[in-house]
Amino acid sequence: MNAVLSDLVAEGTGFLNEMDIAPSNRQLLLFAESRYAGQVWQIPVPLDHPELDPERLATLVCRFHELHERLYSVSSPAEPVEFLEWRLQAVGLVETTRGPAMRAVGEGRGEKRPVYLDGGFTQVDFYKTTSLPVGFEVNGPAVLSDMLTSNFVPDGSVATVTAEGGLLIEFDRS
Repeated sequence: MNAVLSDLVAEGTGFLNEMDIAPSNRQLLLFAESRYAGQVWQIPVPLDHPELDPERLATLVCRFHELHERLYSVSSPAEPVEFLEWRLQAVGLVETTRGPAMRAVGEGRGEKRPVYLDGGFTQVDFYKTTSLPVGFEVNGPAVLSDMLTSNFVPDGSVATVTAEGGLLIEFDRS
């Protein structure tokens, strides 16, 4: 088990290294997917240490019984506990900001592209959402995109970049 846990820690540390997360902003959370022998459901039980010795294993078993009692109002301390999977969650803590600091100031307009609307193609402005300043308004028709999503602003509608970095689209504002 210790070899598996060590490999998980190394893999999680490597991932956080690739993400350039400072060591002081890292959390490596280990879990044992546990159940009573023969049960069909598992409970993720947190581990406090990446190495198991007999004392830590006994603590892990006790923690399983406590969690089982809390979740299902019953436990069976005399029953054997199975550890089916070992899991690591690598967490990188990053600073977040709100408001204008989220956005680089700039128009962010890219190219005009043809979009099929109302039975024909119309030239529509495309914007890079992350480059728009807070309060910036875009009149439709337009498309605002970032890495995760694209938003279409219909003709007669207006999209405004909010202080939280989102988009408020008011329909038929013409």
